[in-house]
Amino acid sequence: TNRFLFDELIDALYVTYEHSFGMFGVLGGLRAEQASIKSNLVNLDLTVTNNYFNIYPTVHLSYKFSEAAELQLNYSRRTRRPDGDDLNPFPEYRDARNISVGNPKLLPEYIHSYELGCKLENDHITILPTVYYRYTYNRFTSVTQAVNDSTLLTTKKNLSNDQSEGVEVIVSASADDIFTSHLSANIFYNKIDASNLGYTKSKSITSWSGALTFELYMTKTSMLQMNSNYSSARLTPQGEYLPSYVVNMGLRQELFDGKLSLTLTI
Repeated sequence: TNRFLFDELIDALYVTYEHSFGMFGVLGGLRAEQASIKSNLVNLDLTVTNNYFNIYPTVHLSYKFSEAAELQLNYSRRTRRPDGDDLNPFPEYRDARNISVGNPKLLPEYIHSYELGCKLENDHITILPTVYYRYTYNRFTSVTQAVNDSTLLTTKKNLSNDQSEGVEVIVSASADDIFTSHLSANIFYNKIDASNLGYTKSKSITSWSGALTFELYMTKTSMLQMNSNYSSARLTPQGEYLPSYVVNMGLRQELFDGKLSLTLTI
């Protein structure tokens, strides 16, 4: 038996400010955060701690040309922390030939995001095209190594940095009591630096992804829903992830004034 105890304490203080100057709007925020993380590998009598203080600013500027059109300029710094499974170093067997282990020394990743976009909307449709640049350091990545001729071990490590620049378009449409839909498409140039892990310093690729959610209200008690997403090839320090595609469809029927609901999903 392997015993792993994970404790995480986050203390945060944040302030936001919002004001409008005619057609011009400002929304600013600042969050100060103290994190205390402890991973206790009881069997090995080993404790790994990570205590850090960070400040995360956000600035959102907007200019409203009309009720239907708005220009937006945004900056934010944010973080994504590893969870307990990411830090747990004891093996998890997906099958006899593939082992997954966490990394108790995995650091949080930090993202600087810059976005310039506009918002176009009326009563039934909203279109949000955006040009962006994102710089991520300590980004989580998976690394796979051979334990022997027949067994692979996969763990998570921190990349030196990851840069993405691209264009994203989000379209939302609805018709009263008939349907709602959300479509997003994102094409971007991605560059990673994995030199800190002993791999090629810089690798780059142009990728794209898309997602669609559609809900059709056939009657007041019947709804058909479809959601799908596609991701093209993505970079890893050791190569590429192959493209992936997922489609889910479901039909929901409510009975007895909503007291019973039947759902069929494919």
